Amino acid sequence: MAARITKDEFLARAQQRFGDRFDYSGIHYRSYKSPIKIICRKHPVQPISITPEKHLQTTGGCRHCLREKRVESLERELNRQSPNRPSPERQPETPISQVQRLALLALLLAASLPVQAGSITAESVWSEDDATQRAEVQVPKNSTVTDSQCETIQVRNSDRYRCTVFFKP
Repeated sequence: MAARITKDEFLARAQQRFGDRFDYSGIHYRSYKSPIKIICRKHPVQPISITPEKHLQTTGGCRHCLREKRVESLERELNRQSPNRPSPERQPETPISQVQRLALLALLLAASLPVQAGSITAESVWSEDDATQRAEVQVPKNSTVTDSQCETIQVRNSDRYRCTVFFKP
């Protein structure tokens, strides 16, 4: 069970954690587990309804701030230097525009998806045939299956079968 804290203690912890990112002037504090309404000063679109407990344990509750943090982390990952560079001389970095940055971000997100165009991947714990059937069921209508590839992978000391079915429209 969570420790009971007073409104003053909550406001002190929130000030320490978030500074002045949120407006707490209109809150009606009942308990640590009862929802309160706060307003993000950076994105004052609508009040955020969140419990004081969850507010202090997360990024604050503003979905717009959370989206910005996710984009920042993706961009940081995108701009991270590779440890295995073939040449030691460093290339001068050229500034990229916002459009180029979004295009690179879209490519990064698309590359992280497991399914390629013209193929469907499915898994089964039973057999390769079962995994193949699961993948074939997902093939779009009026498409022809051209090939299938299966592999056995280890997941927590048990075999799992992953099959990819290739098709053409």
